[in-house]
Amino acid sequence: MKKHLFSTFCGLVLFSAAAFSQKPTETDANAATSPDGRSAKKQFQVTSNPQQDKVDQFDIVSIGSLTFTTSNTVDGSTNSFNHSQKITMQLFPAANKTGTYFLNFYAEGQNIPEAASYADGVLNIYYPLSMLQTIKESLEKALVAKKKVQVKVTQKTTGYREGTLVF
Repeated sequence: MKKHLFSTFCGLVLFSAAAFSQKPTETDANAATSPDGRSAKKQFQVTSNPQQDKVDQFDIVSIGSLTFTTSNTVDGSTNSFNHSQKITMQLFPAANKTGTYFLNFYAEGQNIPEAASYADGVLNIYYPLSMLQTIKESLEKALVAKKKVQVKVTQKTTGYREGTLVF
């Protein structure tokens, strides 16, 4: 009788624990759920998501200079040997738009949290360094031929970001 009562009690405890347990994303403020339903730990706090979905689109009339940057943090750890490389290309919008517009090219292996952003009059679109030559040549050809060149940044409340360069 005691064995039967004990096994019934254990079964009820397991059932209630499973029924009333919460998913990790419901209890952990640092947990995020990917579109495919998997849970992952957030690596940083996101503060730049817009209040509503938005798409910003601008006509580009010329290319500015290229800026080559390398950086690291010397803190005595092995991370001191990790250098970041970035090439920035400034774009100039049509006369009716103000602001600062950049294409940022980053080295392979660097972690860039946003593919694109537009906030406070500053537009940034990030591309891998391997695309620099192709994009630069395409931009130059399109601008010399007086073709319309546009940049477009999509930002959604879900955190989705997209930077598009249209020739």
